Amino acid sequence: PMVQLAESFTLGRIDMAIIGNEWDAGDGFLQQQLISSQFVVIYDENQVQFGSDMTIEHLAALPHLASNYSYKTATIIDNYFAAHGLSRQIMATSGGITSIPAILRECEMVSILPEIMVADHPLFNELVMRPFAPEQVSATLQLAWHRLHEHDPVQQYIRDWIIRHFAAMSQ
Repeated sequence: PMVQLAESFTLGRIDMAIIGNEWDAGDGFLQQQLISSQFVVIYDENQVQFGSDMTIEHLAALPHLASNYSYKTATIIDNYFAAHGLSRQIMATSGGITSIPAILRECEMVSILPEIMVADHPLFNELVMRPFAPEQVSATLQLAWHRLHEHDPVQQYIRDWIIRHFAAMSQ
């Protein structure tokens, strides 16, 4: 949880962290967006068929394979459905992405994941990927660090390297 992250920074257990969302931890911390990614709906066309127009209502009614490391919290995707008065039918949850392709090939389910996680991943090559609400929903990765280390040369070097690495990935 994010509360433990602030505590870990304050106690000096960690110097920086890559987090999956913006973090409002107060004045003691800084962050920089590393990358932003749209979401895609992923499915096996032998298991799930869509017409040319996929409505959010149709999508919400389908069985979903969710990817959520903290199964007790709503995700960006859940919040998007809720904002439209809908909830998706989550049938299973995976803590990582490597099992998702095999499950989708065998089950009538869809999964909605950040495009950057799956676009060049060979396990997803034979699955269909369609944009999901490209203008309204995106996932970001942020680099966060304690303000006390802002001018530490070693940490500056590492932060700059991480930022350059992610900038090269997004090109």
